[in-house]
This record gives sequence, structure tokens and C-alpha cells, in this order.
Amino acid sequence: MTSLDGHALTTQGKAGKALFSSNFSSFVGGTIGIILLTILGPILADIGVKFGPSEMAALILLALTSIGWLLGEDPIKGLIAASLGILIAVIGVDPTRGLPRFNFGSVDLMSGIDFIPSGKPLKFPMVTQVFFLLNLLL
Repeated sequence: MTSLDGHALTTQGKAGKALFSSNFSSFVGGTIGIILLTILGPILADIGVKFGPSEMAALILLALTSIGWLLGEDPIKGLIAASLGILIAVIGVDPTRGLPRFNFGSVDLMSGIDFIPSGKPLKFPMVTQVFFLLNLLL
């Protein structure tokens, strides 16, 4: 919705107003989320500790089946993306048996693939937005 409203306001010459409202609403939503998570975190942690293998399997099944419903028009692309994500996530050492999985004989892949390096391509757009916001405010 931000891009739709932002485009309409930009064509009217109100790009600064669109950016401010987007950033402000993001800040308010994040603040409310942090407060709720701080309050509900211990309660949710107690519930999570009580999960056994059957509950975890049901939760994973719910997550995987909801992918198709979240994507709507093209669920095949979502299922392919989810399958690739699962294949990347299982690279490394099996925690129950201690045997290597999908490392193809490479010692570097024994520890798996970290999430942080895989998210580095997102860093440049985020830094660009921060600089743009600072230039707009200053």
C-alpha cells in the first residue's frame, strides 16, 4: 500500500508527505510491536517450551501449507521458493546424528549458510533510504 499511495502523492508533488507518513506509520507500528512483544514475550516463551515433536510438526505443516494461500495467483513460484529455502536451510551438520548434509565434501559448508550474509543484498537499498531521509530532513 505504501508504494500505491506514495506514487499517487508523488505525481501530485507531495513526495515528502508520502515519505513522512510512511516512515511515521512504520515507527508507530514498530513501537507498538516492541511493547506488545515485551509484554507477551515471556508468556509466549512458556507456551513454546511446552511444544513437543507433534506440535512442531503441525506448526511446520501449517507454515508450509500457508505459503500457497499467501501467494494467491501463482502458488507454484511460492512453493519453489519455499523448497529452495528449505534446501538451503538444511545445509550443514544434522543436529541429531552429527552427520553432514548437502555439504558436497566442502568443510566450509559444514557450519551451514548463515542468514546474515544471505541478506546483504538488502543492505544497499536500506542505506540509500536512510541517506535520502536524512537529506530530506536536514
